[in-house]
Amino acid sequence: HSEGDAMKKVLITGASGLIGSEMCREFLAQGYEVYGLDLKANKDLQHPHYHFIKTNLTQEKDIRKAYTNLLELDVLINNA
Repeated sequence: HSEGDAMKKVLITGASGLIGSEMCREFLAQGYEVYGLDLKANKDLQHPHYHFIKTNLTQEKDIRKAYTNLLELDVLINNA
């Protein structure tokens, strides 16, 4: 990204599973800021532009908390 360009943001639910973690890696490789939602973190997924958010998608309060600061997304992938 050139200076002044904002990174595109992607939110991926189920980010710690096999498919979700591979999707996270792919978006990171493409230069995205990645927000991963899941119940537990994938310790193998470490990157300065990866942000894990512990979220139980069956709990409305968790969903509201997770999405409060993520109102401007470029991509949302529901993989949960």
